Amino acid sequence: MNDDKAVLALQITYFKNYIHFYFDSTGIVAEKFIISEVYTPEGVHYQATESEKLEHLIYMKYTGLKDKNGKEIYEGDIVRVLIQGGYSQHFIDQEVVTSVMYIPSKAHYRPFDQCRIWMEDGKLPKVEVIGNIYENPELLEV
Repeated sequence: MNDDKAVLALQITYFKNYIHFYFDSTGIVAEKFIISEVYTPEGVHYQATESEKLEHLIYMKYTGLKDKNGKEIYEGDIVRVLIQGGYSQHFIDQEVVTSVMYIPSKAHYRPFDQCRIWMEDGKLPKVEVIGNIYENPELLEV
């Protein structure tokens, strides 16, 4: 019995990882590609590509707004909002923690449809993003 085994040594260099987004009949699809260079002992060089669909991604829509720190506000974000109520010099300030959600019937995002919010230098000075409903749902618990 011959126990000789052939050993094939390959040098593999991974040099590109990228994610490609596209639309199909199910909606937005994300696919991760890994491109590698392979060199055989004989000096043959070729590229190999592997791909994997990323099923775990959650897509959040940008509202077009930024919080007081310049952070973009997305649907599903959890925000701390200083709501000013009342009129004239009798303002009542109330801090609220809530999620950002699009209301189609109002064509507006909650909570920005429920209070007076001014924009300064392209930012909302009374709003701060503190998390999102997917990674930090405990922030909404009372």
